[in-house]
Amino acid sequence: MFKSINLLVIVCVIVLSSCKKDNNDPVEVKGDYSASPWVLNEGAFLAGNAGIDVLYGDGSTIANAYQQVNGTALGDVLQSAIRIGNQAFLVLNGSEKIQILDAITLENKGLIQGISYPRHLYSNGNGKIYLSAGNLEGEVVVIDEITKTFVASIPVGFGPEKMCSFSDKLFVTNSGGWSEDNTLSVISTSSDTEIARLDLSDRPVDCVCDNDGIVWVLCSGATMYDENWNITGHSIPVIHKIDSNTLDVLASYEIGEEGDHPLHLELSADGVSVLYLNDGIYVFASNSNPENAELLIDGMYSAFNVNPSDGSIWTTSFSDYISSGEVKKFSETGIYLNKWEVGIGPNAVVFPD
Repeated sequence: MFKSINLLVIVCVIVLSSCKKDNNDPVEVKGDYSASPWVLNEGAFLAGNAGIDVLYGDGSTIANAYQQVNGTALGDVLQSAIRIGNQAFLVLNGSEKIQILDAITLENKGLIQGISYPRHLYSNGNGKIYLSAGNLEGEVVVIDEITKTFVASIPVGFGPEKMCSFSDKLFVTNSGGWSEDNTLSVISTSSDTEIARLDLSDRPVDCVCDNDGIVWVLCSGATMYDENWNITGHSIPVIHKIDSNTLDVLASYEIGEEGDHPLHLELSADGVSVLYLNDGIYVFASNSNPENAELLIDGMYSAFNVNPSDGSIWTTSFSDYISSGEVKKFSETGIYLNKWEVGIGPNAVVFPD
């Protein structure tokens, strides 16, 4: 099985001691880091060059800000992050750790280790943080937000990925990881136990809950191979509509075509529209369905995020794990506003809590 969280190592805070911006010397903080968006740069696998860039409205950045502040590398493969008040939790998939930061200064406040294949974090404001983990049989690890200690481990499906919640239910997409799965785990956040597992389409990877308690689940579709690992076909990606109360699957909608494998689903800031990425960003009203989706932003992007404070849409893109990537900002109606050159392998933009 997979290792449980068995170690909480609190590392010392490294005090800012210089204003230089070269090498590994700390830098002078430019304003308040917690007031600005951060882009998460995965870096190259096994290179240990993951990083955070802080983005400013004038198009400038503080590149690799964590390393500049702390004088040490962040780690290997920055998978995801969450900001909660003045704290930030960063998942380093390759390093198998969660790095804890002061969200204002980016100073190192400790780390949590002992988690096999950590993926994504979620908080619904109940004082607990939920972490999906595992590349085969998976688990959702529950961490106390204050003490940073292990609370529970909840078995789920294979390769759990992103999560969403409504009321006291947490929904976990089981993508299959290095195997296969087509299920959605439903967890009670009161008891921290799995109360249901729903059969959906191939490889659920992302989900959102709208204002009416409807859970929208994106299933990316599977790639089929023969005994020599030659591709023989693909299943069509699907978005499912699920009642969060009864857990009934109300409808299923195919999107795209064979060979498409969309990975990202977002909710608009007002909670009344659903957006997904599939060779461009599409949007449909939550009281409608994906068959009525309209192309909002054209282009090829690796991922996108919606800023919950103003509805703006932030895209990331990169061509390889060697060169710099790019972030673009659009209005909620799809009007281009700004762009930034960022680090290697940008996969998300994280906004102030």
